[in-house]
Amino acid sequence: MAGSPAGAAQGADDIIVGNIMVLIGQSEESYMLSPSTDTSELQGMRPAIADPDALHVITYRSGGDYPGSDYASNSMLAVTDSTMYHTALGYMSNFLSENAPGERFLLIDATVSGTSYWNLASDDPAASATELSDRTWDGSFEGGIDVLRSYGAEPGLLMSTWTAAPATTNDGYRQRLYPLFTGRYAPEQGGADYVLGTDPLNGRPYDHLFYDLTGQGRGTLDPARTMAYFYGPHRFELMETTATKQDTRLSIRNFVDDGLPNMLGFVGPEIISYESGFQAIGSSRTVDRGAADSWVDVAHPSRYSADGSPRRAQYTALAALYGFGIGPAAAQERDVPRFNRAFWEPSGAYAEFWFEDAEGNTPAITTTRLARALPAIPETLAGTASASETAIGGALLPHRAEVAGFEIDGAGAQNVSIAGGRVRVYPNSGSFGGNTRIDFGRGAASGIHTVPGLADADVIEADLFDRIWMNLPIVTGMAEGVEGIPLRPMPEQNDIASTLAAAPQFDVAGNTAIYGSANWGVVTPITAKFRLTANPASAAEEALLRLPVGSGELKLSLLSGTRLRYSFGPAGLSGDVTSPLPYEGVMREFVITADPATGAFGLYVDGTEVLAQASGTPGSFSGNYAPRLLGLNNGANMLNATVESITIWDAYTADGSDPAAAPYKTIAGDAATALAAAKSGPNAFTWYEGGAAQ
Repeated sequence: MAGSPAGAAQGADDIIVGNIMVLIGQSEESYMLSPSTDTSELQGMRPAIADPDALHVITYRSGGDYPGSDYASNSMLAVTDSTMYHTALGYMSNFLSENAPGERFLLIDATVSGTSYWNLASDDPAASATELSDRTWDGSFEGGIDVLRSYGAEPGLLMSTWTAAPATTNDGYRQRLYPLFTGRYAPEQGGADYVLGTDPLNGRPYDHLFYDLTGQGRGTLDPARTMAYFYGPHRFELMETTATKQDTRLSIRNFVDDGLPNMLGFVGPEIISYESGFQAIGSSRTVDRGAADSWVDVAHPSRYSADGSPRRAQYTALAALYGFGIGPAAAQERDVPRFNRAFWEPSGAYAEFWFEDAEGNTPAITTTRLARALPAIPETLAGTASASETAIGGALLPHRAEVAGFEIDGAGAQNVSIAGGRVRVYPNSGSFGGNTRIDFGRGAASGIHTVPGLADADVIEADLFDRIWMNLPIVTGMAEGVEGIPLRPMPEQNDIASTLAAAPQFDVAGNTAIYGSANWGVVTPITAKFRLTANPASAAEEALLRLPVGSGELKLSLLSGTRLRYSFGPAGLSGDVTSPLPYEGVMREFVITADPATGAFGLYVDGTEVLAQASGTPGSFSGNYAPRLLGLNNGANMLNATVESITIWDAYTADGSDPAAAPYKTIAGDAATALAAAKSGPNAFTWYEGGAAQ
């Protein structure tokens, strides 16, 4: 791979020796390679190349210093002081030579802005009709492989963190890509051989395949010589509620866990700690924060800061070292930093999280901001000319902790710090318990969190102005050239779950309903409180409480994993509303309270008011039905959850707190205890399981 900085001239004895990776993707990767994104500001930061033989590139690009206009005319290009092609490539080269000295690397550029896998692998114009640009299989992928093969070599890795355009919900990312990487459908979709140009199951007809494991020879890559390798998703400047990115992260892990022979069996270090976009007046960059009215180009690494595309290039190089299993000890072991150890202080005062590697070492955790000894992130946005600052109006942004990205039962953690090289999380209020759930990096893994009363777009822009990415945790001492390696978002709950004592619980799996034995009075008020962890089986309605029927109905159900469906017929109230706190997989307290005589009504989640009225249209319940719990009836719309307790009062509460009166009924404990409590008097209930009374 050593040679002229110009296009390589192939001779009879030319050979390629080194680590060869194909980088597929869209604009996030193109920002490291395209001359149009190598601004004069970046070029002023170009490093001196430590080893001019460390990194070569095969690309289809033109302009800038690129000598040609396609793969063939560019051939193989050395990244040197005089021909760096892009500042980011200079940073990539030096990172590789610093962390794997003497190794040689060849990067085949197969990235095109504004495109998806479907656009790449389909010849149908419909595949590009809704995307920003078009690309061809040969012109932006296979042509680079052909140049490589003219030297008698094959790639070692097919690298992907391609999750902008292709991201989708549930396990769709994996299912859509299964044919492209194997030549067949996913097992749960039948596993049939894929027919090129058609896709009735996923709506992604491919005319080309990366691999074909069916023996039909339709794949471009040799599964015995080139390993598919995922190291994403990367960070997106979106909220913790962004299902497409979170689901895609889990879908990639599912894909890797399938154990395919042509895919590395781990997800590499995800690119989390870098800067996106830049401050601007309109769309033009400004260095004057006071004049800046916006933060723009947020979907891409900054093209004006060394923390942007150059930093992303360094972390791409790190992922490559993990893929090849060379360089730093962690990369050789393919031991990706993640939160896999926890300590829950016995009184519930705090919890600590850290990473222990395969050798039992516990490298210290910090943040980029702390490592650089920068001032703390401010509590709110100030000092800009942005509309977001005006809209926020000095309100505190409580998720801006010393360490960002943590949540406590779905709420942004407000007090998170580094203590002795570990991340320490304190309760937002009270103390932690056995059912407390702490998460890191949900949604888009940005550290940005919804703030009640503020628009998401304003919070996002505020956090970009103040660089919340610098508050994301990194592990130190594991790689040279960067402050640390970002910790993997969404750690396994089994590794970090609370060890504190929890109240006993019982499980219901969509086949349990509990019916009262006495009809509820026509004007008797009611309050029902449910403490449970919902695990919805689908987006369908799953009921907590129903007091039938029609104009006399009272109902509370969970819907779509994020919404609540309610009805209070006597007062003419009904509707669907988004829960103020996410409830799937998290212990929550749901309260519904109503007084038909006055029309008073309230709905609360963990004490947060969803909607309430102190009075309204008076009316009455039917008087002909008893309360139904955990199902609309004993055969439909039944709950999937782990339940701690259900408490009912024949009283109304004005603020969602427990009424002063003694409960009408309490059902709590483990399965046997809860069943006995339900059936016992006074006010016995009947427990139905699979339609049969227990």
